Amino acid sequence: MKRLFALVAVVLISAAVFSSCKKEDKDYAAKIAGTYLGTNDFKIETQAKVVITRSDDEYVSVQYDASIEEEKELAPVGFKVRVKKSGDNYTLSGSSTIESIDGTVTGSTLKMKVYQGEVEIINFVGTKQ
Repeated sequence: MKRLFALVAVVLISAAVFSSCKKEDKDYAAKIAGTYLGTNDFKIETQAKVVITRSDDEYVSVQYDASIEEEKELAPVGFKVRVKKSGDNYTLSGSSTIESIDGTVTGSTLKMKVYQGEVEIINFVGTKQ
């Protein structure tokens, strides 16, 4: 009888230890989704805006303020951007036939560059709102 109680105790303790192990949340897209306000090297007088929307666990869509004037109209999303975890950072990468995006999110700060072919058209640094 003592062996039965000891076996039950070992099973319960083992189950408690395994169930308490923290599973890593792999929904990286949800962690970085939001609106970021900051500066774009190509917008001199106005604040720039980037909106990141979760598509699924590893992909987001990115809209950015492409105009150099006061208007805040966001460029349409033409492709999905992949999100990967790299240490404490999240990296963004994606491309279409016209543009490519590379960036990182560290804490609440987004640094992102957008290229049309070989030409850099956006150099954004902003904070999540």
